[in-house]
Amino acid sequence: MRSIRDRPRGWQPSDEPRVIGQLLAVDGLTVKYHGDGSDVAAVTDLSLRVGEAESLGLVGESGSGKSVTALSILRLIVPPGEVTGAINWRGRDLNHLPAREVEAIRGREIAMVFQDPLAYLNPVMNVGSQVSEVLQIHMGMSRAAARKRTKDLFGMVGLPRPGDRLDDYPHQLSGGMRQRVLIAMAISCEPKLLIADEPTTALDVTIQAGILKLLSRLQRELHMATILITHDLAVIAGLVDRVAVMYAGRLVETGSTEEVFSRPRHPYTQGLLESLPRVDEAVGGRLRSIKGSPPDARQLPAGCPFHPRCEYALAKCATVRPELRLANPGHTFACWVDIAPRTELPATDSSPPRQPGADAANEPILRVVDLKVVYRMGGAIGWGRSVRAVDGVSFEVRRGETLGLVGESGSGKSTVAQSILHLTKPTAGTVIFDGHDTLQISSRRLRRLRRDFQIVFQDPYSSLNPRHTVGRILAEPLIVHGVDRRSRDTRIGEIVDLVGLSRGTLSRYPHQFSGGQRQRIAIARALVLKPKLLVCDEPVSALDVSVRAQVLNLLRDLQLKMQFTSLFISHDLGVVRQVCDRVLVMYRGVIVEAGSAEQIFNHPLHPYTQELLAAIPVPDPHRQRSKFLSSPAIEVDEVIGQTGCRFADRCFYARELCREVEPPLIQVPNAASVACHFWDSLGEPRHAELREPPVSC
Repeated sequence: MRSIRDRPRGWQPSDEPRVIGQLLAVDGLTVKYHGDGSDVAAVTDLSLRVGEAESLGLVGESGSGKSVTALSILRLIVPPGEVTGAINWRGRDLNHLPAREVEAIRGREIAMVFQDPLAYLNPVMNVGSQVSEVLQIHMGMSRAAARKRTKDLFGMVGLPRPGDRLDDYPHQLSGGMRQRVLIAMAISCEPKLLIADEPTTALDVTIQAGILKLLSRLQRELHMATILITHDLAVIAGLVDRVAVMYAGRLVETGSTEEVFSRPRHPYTQGLLESLPRVDEAVGGRLRSIKGSPPDARQLPAGCPFHPRCEYALAKCATVRPELRLANPGHTFACWVDIAPRTELPATDSSPPRQPGADAANEPILRVVDLKVVYRMGGAIGWGRSVRAVDGVSFEVRRGETLGLVGESGSGKSTVAQSILHLTKPTAGTVIFDGHDTLQISSRRLRRLRRDFQIVFQDPYSSLNPRHTVGRILAEPLIVHGVDRRSRDTRIGEIVDLVGLSRGTLSRYPHQFSGGQRQRIAIARALVLKPKLLVCDEPVSALDVSVRAQVLNLLRDLQLKMQFTSLFISHDLGVVRQVCDRVLVMYRGVIVEAGSAEQIFNHPLHPYTQELLAAIPVPDPHRQRSKFLSSPAIEVDEVIGQTGCRFADRCFYARELCREVEPPLIQVPNAASVACHFWDSLGEPRHAELREPPVSC
């Protein structure tokens, strides 16, 4: 195949024939980690194939063995890990090649994009040098040629001002931009196979859509095979040719994307699909979740490892493990029960769909008026420019309701929450909580008031003290607020029961729990004081889809039982749809749309809201990413001092007035509010086919 540098102007992927030949053949892959007196099998007897220019989705919850499989292919498993089985790459067994030959293949023929770009980029080297280094090592380029090629690669992956980015360091880039740098590094040598390990986890939905679209385009243009690893089936719908589902280190189902999504044969695959929040279903419906948690690899259950969580489990499932069997040509599954045609499961919860938690006549428990937060950035001499993180935000939260605050990273959502909770000092504005102006009261009164508003953070592991037991973590807020020992013990026992943890967990430490369990502990700590207001700041963005559904259902149940008010912050409107009564949409420090959840989802008025909805992945290969409205997110330093509508540079519908005058937030006839000059003349959202903007973050 010709190099992309040598292709003629106007070249299209269809200009070259699509040749499908076998690139990778994995047979009987087993990965064991040797410990003191016992071995732990992370992957067991796994076999798969990847052809030229083919895309494979490798799916499963955390701990299922997906990443270990990828590292095994690259031969990056080190002692005490041991890899057995055959990994044939273009006729050569990587498991038995000399280390030097494997190093020549790794990066040159097989490349990988890791989940956390900040952890895999050198913090003391600029990103241009890091990509150039790969080209110099594998392609033998001179330093000048490698730097020029790096600039071209940065442009190819959609980095704005690629020449200026060469000398930037990783910490100077946003999450989406760092991920694009990793992708540029991975494709720099035009590999035959690209492995992307959770490349969009915890990214904004718009950035996620851009990254996935980029990977799909690069695969076509470079005639490159891909293995896309994810826990979210919606992410890969419409992007991959085949799907392989893993559970407890084994393949449980494989097949074409069409077959797996339309006729899943394994209960685990069906559970993953049903755990996904969908924007095409009724607002406020309860999510179905897979009960329980993935098994500990050190203590796998006998028989089928999924049977303790399975709705269809038979007596045989507890004793005999099923092998992969054929459902249709190319579609295999490992289950004693064939659930196709799709079987309706018994309801896991008889509670009614979510009802709005507050009436319009209810008095607000929280009132925010003209809130402003300005960060002054240091310059060479004195203070440099100022950044308006929050710029005149006003809203109310009514008693008993759940208010959603939605927007991309950098829109000001978390800054608003931190200002309400006095974790950030506002520059101006008023915050009235339960009748108290919290910005004016004394520190003593504020401390007494703090027990009434609590927060659940995005990352439970970093928000829990690793040196304290769960019992100590839950007791600490009660001790601070003077609750006596007997009452503390009673309250801790009650809250542990409410969040679905056993009382035996109280003597354990945070690192001994899964991500979902740690988030339950964080929720328990926030609710142990029985607060009136709970702020949830991206509480499920980094969790597996099945665990996400459990946590969202838990928050819903706890709110019904404990009658608290909730401010729910998220970048994902699909999640917000399930839990919120009303929604505020923020963009670059201001509210651009507000209304009931039904109004926002069924009749979005602002182009930015339409974009957020269009970017939500849908678990349907035929509908995936059919719409993507605007051009990409603009960097903060590019818009400081800009006049007019803050969304104008990204908006399909922008006119001259939009670039000159900032629209106010006005109420419209359906009782919603919108900040757009032409909200009543936009019509239906336009599709991506009408305009294909360059993708960047």
